Amino acid sequence: MIVHGDARRLSGDGGSALVEAAFISPIVFFMFLGIFEGGGLMLDYLSVSNAASAGVRTAGIAGSELTADYAIVHAIAGESAAINRETITRVVVYKGNGSQSTVPIGCSTATSGTTGTCNVYLTTDLDDPVTSPTFKCGSMSKDRFWCPTSRKTALQNDRGNGPPDWIGVYIEVNHQMVSGLFGDSRTITADVVTRIEPETLT
Repeated sequence: MIVHGDARRLSGDGGSALVEAAFISPIVFFMFLGIFEGGGLMLDYLSVSNAASAGVRTAGIAGSELTADYAIVHAIAGESAAINRETITRVVVYKGNGSQSTVPIGCSTATSGTTGTCNVYLTTDLDDPVTSPTFKCGSMSKDRFWCPTSRKTALQNDRGNGPPDWIGVYIEVNHQMVSGLFGDSRTITADVVTRIEPETLT
């Protein structure tokens, strides 16, 4: 049995559905876009964190080797394969003063190192070979400000080479947002510190 009154009442629901869809669709679109952008941001954040951890592990092992910073930068470059290399704006290798050390402010914004404090590497330095002027503490090298050979690696301080230095690795990445609806970019940083592994007792 068909009730004509109900049919007439329901005949206008198509227009209501269109209006509701017009309101809801942008919300759903922005929600999915936010998930997409957030996923990309999280991927880069995890990649940067892993790269910093790889760099600081290498720093602790390399100690006072002349090519220590090359090994650190090379480890970071290898671990950050998931990141667009051109978005890595800065890598800082710095001298810490304890387990809670963070990158010195002057080093985190500089384009070159600070004597006795940090070495700063930019995007163009990440692929430099060990034979390049970037490393080995030359007069114009990037690692001359805190030359790896000056880092303390002895367990005790009997001969002025201990206790081991704290060494930190700071990475800065300029993550590019895809849609532009949530801004053009976000800065992602990771800062990890460790103590250099002792090489000798004194």
